[in-house]
Amino acid sequence: MSKKSILSILIVLFLILALSLYYIGGVRNPNILIVTIDALRPDHLGCYGYSRDTSANIDSLAASGAIFKQAISQATWTHPSNCAFFTSSYPYMHIIGGESYLNPDKTSLAKALNKSGYKTIFITDYPTIMNRITGFKEQFNNYTAIEEDNPKNLTKLALDILRKNSKSKFLLWVYYFGTHEQYGDFSDYSRYFYQDGLLESTSIEMQPDYSSRLFGVIPKYLQENDISDPSYYIAKYDGRLKLIDDQIGLIIDKLKELNLYKNTLIVILSDHGESLGENNLYFQHTNNLYDSSLRVPLLLHYPGLIAPGTVVTKQVGLIDVMPTILDILKIRCGQNLNIEGKSMVPLILKGHSIRPYVFSELDGWIFSVRSESHKLIYIDRRLKKDSHWLEYYKNDYELYDLKNDPLERVNLIFEQQEMLMYLREKLDQYVGQARAYQDRLSQEINFDTDIKDEQAKEKLRSLGYF
Repeated sequence: MSKKSILSILIVLFLILALSLYYIGGVRNPNILIVTIDALRPDHLGCYGYSRDTSANIDSLAASGAIFKQAISQATWTHPSNCAFFTSSYPYMHIIGGESYLNPDKTSLAKALNKSGYKTIFITDYPTIMNRITGFKEQFNNYTAIEEDNPKNLTKLALDILRKNSKSKFLLWVYYFGTHEQYGDFSDYSRYFYQDGLLESTSIEMQPDYSSRLFGVIPKYLQENDISDPSYYIAKYDGRLKLIDDQIGLIIDKLKELNLYKNTLIVILSDHGESLGENNLYFQHTNNLYDSSLRVPLLLHYPGLIAPGTVVTKQVGLIDVMPTILDILKIRCGQNLNIEGKSMVPLILKGHSIRPYVFSELDGWIFSVRSESHKLIYIDRRLKKDSHWLEYYKNDYELYDLKNDPLERVNLIFEQQEMLMYLREKLDQYVGQARAYQDRLSQEINFDTDIKDEQAKEKLRSLGYF
């Protein structure tokens, strides 16, 4: 081995030791900034390899922090995913009759931080959905929901909050409606992307009404001027992402201006992804547990602890973010907070794998277990009596080789029986726990799941949720 190679190894070992000593003995009371961009899939960010210029500011954060290449949501729609993330517990612990509430037996991230002297603040331009999570707003010292889908005004509010709380320890969670359908206006950014020639123009069948058939068609709630070209809507998606990235840039600039940047743990993530044609599903994220809807971007930035350019390729779940934040802050977690996730600090610092399996679910009728190499999906077709989805899901199980078939096109339940049985054992155990827990919840808690407000129903329908 050459002297140059030995020197390189020694430098790496020294950096690992320095970071480990800092982590073990350092005194850290950082502020926490969480930015959620709803329905954002990672492969439309430059730092995940996308060729369009959609995310310069997010990419810069990724380059100076840690990027997670296999971050998996625990659900593919907003309510259960956020409940799982916010309490580090599984979605079935927060669902009754299809509606979400924060289980009082679970400690939220905001409550845990509040007990340690943090002021907790949540702001969003997504009130139609976020306001419907029973018990959510009560977790924060301040909760503000502005008018729907107004990212610039939400950013102005975030900047004002940072200015007013620059001398306090705070958790600020900024939740952008973001890249959720309908993807905002057809902006100048969208127009530029639509004309860049990246995607070939095609024509897809238009859904004629708000029926439950949501495969092989452009959904009714997204259609604009009878445009049947998917690349048009993808250009809108990318244009909205670039606009949100601009807003994140303004927030980062404000942190630097207030001398808060170096002492703020920044977390960028989404609650779920979005199908943009994969598996014959267009512009939606519900009714499936494919990676297009399950994989999410996850970035952590904290100078002094997280080395610039850290790339984590091993899989993690969104339920692992909360214990990671608490671990960095040296706030005791584990059984004391009744959480299911694991701290990612050993993974970030030393590359130690923390999660060989990630479980996800959707409304009690689709479940999945994901290993580093394979995913098994279970569809309880008995609970989804609609003929359209019985037509779509032809088997109760779907098994995919994620290394060789990342787009999940070839179901291997008949070709890889040994892997099927191995993962099925893991998944059956999870499904059994979920069903037993749900049975107990339905008996113990009286929760009104009926949506009586017709205007709210129409809004949810327009978002693809009702």
